Amino acid sequence: MQLELRMTLPKLGINSAQVVFETHPNPKCPIIANDYEKLVGLSIPRGFRREIRNLFGGPNGCAHTNALLQAMAPAVVQST
Repeated sequence: MQLELRMTLPKLGINSAQVVFETHPNPKCPIIANDYEKLVGLSIPRGFRREIRNLFGGPNGCAHTNALLQAMAPAVVQST
């Protein structure tokens, strides 16, 4: 599973998001990978975790990818 986010500085807005599943536990995983493009336009510092839940909670997303996103957010903020 690979997750790539490209950010704009200094506002930390997402201008590109890509998810790739090389292996996956559920047949729906590759189907929803393109849905993560909905991250484009979101800002990491403002309500990011809430937006992840709203956009990709339950059957609309992948719990593993969502966990990666939530772990990446503080790292992005701290690295700037």
